[in-house]
Amino acid sequence: MMETGLNAADGNTATYLGNRGASAGVSGAFGSISLGRQFTPFAVSLFNEPLEYDGFSTLYGGSVQADHVWQSNSVLYTSPSMGGLTISAMYSGTSGSSGNKTLATKAAADGTLGFVSIETKPLAGTYMAVGGNYVMGPLTIDAAYESSKVTEVSVSEKFVITPAGTTTTGWHLSGLYNAGFATLYGAVQGGDNGTDKQSAWDIGAGVPLGDGLALQAGYYSVKVANTNSYTSAVLVKDWNKQTRIYGGAVMSAVSGSADSTTVKAGLRYSF
Repeated sequence: MMETGLNAADGNTATYLGNRGASAGVSGAFGSISLGRQFTPFAVSLFNEPLEYDGFSTLYGGSVQADHVWQSNSVLYTSPSMGGLTISAMYSGTSGSSGNKTLATKAAADGTLGFVSIETKPLAGTYMAVGGNYVMGPLTIDAAYESSKVTEVSVSEKFVITPAGTTTTGWHLSGLYNAGFATLYGAVQGGDNGTDKQSAWDIGAGVPLGDGLALQAGYYSVKVANTNSYTSAVLVKDWNKQTRIYGGAVMSAVSGSADSTTVKAGLRYSF
């Protein structure tokens, strides 16, 4: 399996072939084992949020510190379902950003620090994660924990990013319940990068309106030094099995910045 993102502006690959996953493996009665660049168990534990991935997910507005989404050079084991419970575990000898962009800080002439996005090589280190998924009728529970240790940093222009020796951890626990009239979601999260501890909670719902139409909404609150919040609402229409039309708004209240509202609309076609 290989998945690559494209830049919609020019049609070129966003970063490199397989940037959104490239793996191979085997499966059987024992479960499955796969190697390559893969979704982490932590990232998979976030996938049940009702807002899905049309750009409205409140979770990815605040995103916990440790979430790496994809992990290169990884080994992933996923167990068979055991009475509704599935367990996964991942290990990787390298750790870093999901692409080649890293959020970094750069000192200005007056000594103040500002956040910038720069080109870097992946951070060298170790990564491990475990996750669990339990399904019982209309109820789904997900839990995950991950730990990433940086052993070597390769950057340019004297940018300062996560120093060598830093261990970043994160955990996530969520529940999804299909009540028929609506799908209800709740989650709690935590992160620690050795300097700052992060706590967050999230609620959401998906309400079917009939004829392929649905309303999805969510609220996410995340606290590090200050508390930031993200609110989303989107109306989606499944035109047919391949085509979804959607439109909605994302409202952000970030400490130190003016509140903002982003309006989005689009069409998603599945081949």
